[in-house]
Amino acid sequence: MHKSPPSLANLLKVISQLFLIALLLQIPLVIQYASHELIWVHLFSHIGMTGLAIYLLSQEYLKDARLLLVIAFLTYLVGATILWQTDLFIQHFLLIGCLVTGFIFRKTEIRQSVCWSAIYAVAFILLDSVHSSELEEWEKSLRQGNSITLAISCICIITYLHKFTANRWSLISSHYKSTRQVLQKTAPLTQLVEVPNTQHRQDLPFACVMFADIKGYQSLTSSLDKNSLFTLLDTFYQSFDDHTEPFNILPVKTNGDEYMAASGITSKLTTRNDCSNAILTFALASFKQFQQVTKRHGIDCQLRIGISAGPVSAGLPQRALAHFDLWGSTVNHAASLEQCGPANHLCICESLYEHLTPSYKKRFSQIAVQTKTSSAIAYVSPLVDHGE
Repeated sequence: MHKSPPSLANLLKVISQLFLIALLLQIPLVIQYASHELIWVHLFSHIGMTGLAIYLLSQEYLKDARLLLVIAFLTYLVGATILWQTDLFIQHFLLIGCLVTGFIFRKTEIRQSVCWSAIYAVAFILLDSVHSSELEEWEKSLRQGNSITLAISCICIITYLHKFTANRWSLISSHYKSTRQVLQKTAPLTQLVEVPNTQHRQDLPFACVMFADIKGYQSLTSSLDKNSLFTLLDTFYQSFDDHTEPFNILPVKTNGDEYMAASGITSKLTTRNDCSNAILTFALASFKQFQQVTKRHGIDCQLRIGISAGPVSAGLPQRALAHFDLWGSTVNHAASLEQCGPANHLCICESLYEHLTPSYKKRFSQIAVQTKTSSAIAYVSPLVDHGE
C-alpha cells in the first residue's frame, strides 16, 4: 500500500475532526427541535460515516477516507436542507465544500477536484432555487442570480488556485534544479551516492585522484605582476575545468599552482576500468590545453602529473567555511607521485596501471619511487608521447 504524503493526510484529518465536532454540536438542537425520526437517523448516520473516515485515515487509506468524507459532507447538507423543510440557509454550507475540495486533491488530480467542486456548486444552486420558488418574482430572480454568481465564483477561485499552485510549483522546481546544479559545482557532496550520512562524508572503495603541478611557477612570480599571475593561473584552471564534464571528472580544489581532480566520486563511472581510463584521458587532455596556453602567452613552464587509485573518504569537514575535500592514503600517494615525477611526465600508481587499456599500458615504463613514508612501484610516461 502506498503511503500518503503527511501534509495531505494531516489536512484531511483536521477537516474530518472539525466536521465531526460540528455534527456533535447539532445533537442538542436535534433533541429540542427535530420534528421526526428521520432527522435523528440522518444525523447519527453521518456521525458514523465521519468517524469511519477518521479511522481510515489512521490506517493510511487516504483515498477511501477522502471519498467518504466528501460524500458525507455533501449528503449531510443536502439531506438536512430537505428534512428541515423550512429555509434555514443550510444549503449555503455547500459552498464551503465547494472550496475545500480544491485543497484535498493532489496536483495530479485536478480533474477530480474541479468535478467535486462543480457537484457542490450545482447542489447549492438547485436547493437554493427550491427554497426561493415561493418568493415574489423580483426577490426570486435576485436570490437565484446571487446563488449562481456565488457558485460560479467558487469554481473560478478553485480553478485559479490550481493554476497558481501549478505555476508556483514549476517555478520552485526550476529554482531547485538550478540551485542543485550550483551546489554540485561548489559542494559536490550532493553528487555522492545517496545514502543517509550523519558524518557529512562517505568512504568510497575506489577512486582515482590526480594532482597537477606547474614546474617553473616560482620564476613567474618574479617576472609577472600579481594580477597577471592570477589571470594566468585562472586560465590554466579554466582550461582544465573545460574537460571535467565530458570525462565525468570532479574538480576538487586548487592550491596555488597545484590542481586536484578525481574520478569515481560520482555515480556516472560505474567500473574501476572506466574510472582509471577516464582520469588518464582527462590528464592528457589537460596537458594539451596547458601546452596551448603556455605557447599563446609565451611562457616557459612545464607540467607534472601524479595519479593514484584506491579507497578515499569524501565529503565536507564540520567547520566554518569548509569545502568539499578528499582524504586518505590514496590522496597522499597521488601527491607524492606528482612530486616524484619528472617535468612534463605522467606518474601513476600500480593499482591505476592495472586498470588501463593495453594501448595506454604500453606507453608506460616501471620505476621505483621514494615517497615520504616508503618506496613503491610506479609507472611513468612522457606526456608528449601521448600526443596526436
